Amino acid sequence: MKKSSFFKRVKAAVVGVALTATTLITPFAVKTPETDAAVSINYAKALQYSLYLYDANMCGKEVGEKSQLNWRDDCHTYDSNVSTPYGTMDLSGGFHDCGDHVKFGITGAYSATMLGWSYYEYKDAFTKTGQAAHLQTITDYYCDYFKRCTVMNGSSVQAFCYQVGNGDTDHASWQAPEKDTFERPAYFATSSNPCTDVVAETAAALAMNYLNFGNSEDLTYAKALYSFAKTNNKSGHSEQSYYTGTTWLDDLALASIILYKATNDSSYKTDCGNWISQSNYQYTTRQPLCWDSVWPAVNIIYANEWNRVAENIDNNKNNTTSEGYFALNDWGSARYNAALQLECLLYDKYNNTSSYTSWAKGQMEYLFGNNKNNQCYMVGYDSNSVTEPHHRAASGFTNFPSENRGKKFANVLVGALVGGPDKSGNYYDEVDKYEYAEVGVDYNAAFVGALAGLYLKYGSGQSIDSSVPGVSGNDPYPIVTTPITTTTTTTTTTTITTTVAPVTSEKVTTKENTPSVTTKTTTPPSQGGSGTKIVNVNEKIDYSNNKNYNVNLKDIIPSDAKAQKIVVNLSANGEMGTLLCGGGITLSGGNWQQLSNAKQNGTGSNISVEFDISSYANNLEMSNGVFQFSYWWGNQLEVNVDSVVCYYTSDTITPIVTTTVSTTKPIETASPVVTTKPSNDDIDWSKVMYGDVNVDGEVGLADSITLTKYLLSSDLYPLVSGEKAKYKATAEENAQCYYDGIIDQKDVENLNEYNISSVNLLDLGSADKSKCPLYKDILN
Repeated sequence: MKKSSFFKRVKAAVVGVALTATTLITPFAVKTPETDAAVSINYAKALQYSLYLYDANMCGKEVGEKSQLNWRDDCHTYDSNVSTPYGTMDLSGGFHDCGDHVKFGITGAYSATMLGWSYYEYKDAFTKTGQAAHLQTITDYYCDYFKRCTVMNGSSVQAFCYQVGNGDTDHASWQAPEKDTFERPAYFATSSNPCTDVVAETAAALAMNYLNFGNSEDLTYAKALYSFAKTNNKSGHSEQSYYTGTTWLDDLALASIILYKATNDSSYKTDCGNWISQSNYQYTTRQPLCWDSVWPAVNIIYANEWNRVAENIDNNKNNTTSEGYFALNDWGSARYNAALQLECLLYDKYNNTSSYTSWAKGQMEYLFGNNKNNQCYMVGYDSNSVTEPHHRAASGFTNFPSENRGKKFANVLVGALVGGPDKSGNYYDEVDKYEYAEVGVDYNAAFVGALAGLYLKYGSGQSIDSSVPGVSGNDPYPIVTTPITTTTTTTTTTTITTTVAPVTSEKVTTKENTPSVTTKTTTPPSQGGSGTKIVNVNEKIDYSNNKNYNVNLKDIIPSDAKAQKIVVNLSANGEMGTLLCGGGITLSGGNWQQLSNAKQNGTGSNISVEFDISSYANNLEMSNGVFQFSYWWGNQLEVNVDSVVCYYTSDTITPIVTTTVSTTKPIETASPVVTTKPSNDDIDWSKVMYGDVNVDGEVGLADSITLTKYLLSSDLYPLVSGEKAKYKATAEENAQCYYDGIIDQKDVENLNEYNISSVNLLDLGSADKSKCPLYKDILN
């Protein structure tokens, strides 16, 4: 179903508006990738853009809801009703392969695995840039499709659909996927045609998604598919000769080592060692990471074959062009180049070296314009980006592209990595030159990981793009705006519409040369609100014996409230690593509701695990229910449940607050407000909660608006007037969201990051948290 145009317009206005402007990229003189190139890459923006290719290639009946591109909509919905030897099956979902619309199994499974691995290795890159939810949407969408493609007989796999759509039929039609009506047959792996590589790679993707996000169903299917691939006779696949696998050993090895990481079952690690021992050593050290060889990933995750990894890197990186660019083939060179970069970064990460990182950086700079063509091979990134990727949906053409050569595309295929230059460094930006201009889900897969690794190394202080061509999609966390800057002398009016908790309607008169701010609240007949409820626990659980902690829902959810999320705060005596944990709700009568969306926040000895239950709260009878948290595995045998926090809203319509900022005189960027730290005597520490700028007992969007107004007026009194005036010092303490003695844009950004769930509440404020009741139990 297509999203309404209103929804898309609202999203376009909201997404990223609180983030700082992206650094502009300009052309520089050409240098070889081996040198300290002058090309400057905004790695935060590049990582953000690299995920949009998957929004462009999304297939099925949820595209209109889940794709972030406003020019994509539901397509091939008839894949949900396919007649097969196993009955009518729902094979909808998944992703188109390249610029065509076939769902090929091997590149799909490889892409899902690589995207998941990128998150597993560089989680901080995705959380710091606010891209974690976007990536999870993509990998969940892949895995939901893989599970629908699996035919189960009890607990065993009977068959697996590894391809939907006929390549010959599909390639004969150049049009948007929304217009396709031709038949799309399904192709199956069976015991007599096991397609071992596709099935095993799919198991790897599901196991990695479980490792990242904790959906137990993903793990169940991963185990079953791996068992099918392991126990049946072995064979490669041939997807209509479009993709023909060379071997299946690497896919079996990758699935087994990820399953070992996910389960801690040593038999899987033993399997991986056996698959490695059967492999051809020379082959594993020659072919770079790609859909047909995941040996580099196997050897990195197995962590016992670093000599093979180093040889693989060295054998390939020495095969470069006269410009110093690694080009394995004339066709699709950039995908192999980006994948080799990922290998380099991970080798240095785990070996505590810097042998290959600078080389990877130089290669990425080549792809972004440090080449003889001065071309950026990521579509839509800057003015030097290539413009004619081989992609039906983006082009808007209704016949073969050679007839439309040179015509402007209807849509920008933002973030797609094109095939790139040939071994001579030549590139032809023409839509029908598919050797150069083709894009694919496997092209971007390792590219995402390389950008994530380079962002953590070189991207400090960089910001994502707040205005992306064609992007509107879903963002569950709206962001309020930052202070507005203008240098015009004419009257300028900016209207910002934000859904927030109720605040008082009032007009704020500001000092000369500052804008006046009018806040108008449209309130429905009944008032609502939001809040938190904390249960302090201090109970130890461990995965060898006592795995579970239970709490009655009535103790954390008020009777008149709708729960949004439950957060379990944990501590341990050492580094906990990435947890395997989960949660669920037992209702009256014993009905069990598994919560499949656990998210770990933080690392080290203090972390939290968050469960989004907003989609369950309206349908579950909470009064007599029990929330259960389960800890299955981590770096520490024993962890302590410090507290359980429920975030909730009342069951009413939230008012709409419209803030209008009018300027009639020149205004420069809001200057930092240098404050004298309030004396401890003036601060009511019982009301200190960093980020709670309006001192109402909660941290939310209203506080972001309050802090923004403070920067414009340099005065918190308008929002702590009357009886609240005595809390001015407390409000200023709470405004120290960055805590450097200055209340400025950094505090706004930190608070906005919290409001979009990119940072934890504990990341706000200062060491004085030890005095605050809210934090005492957590810190102690």
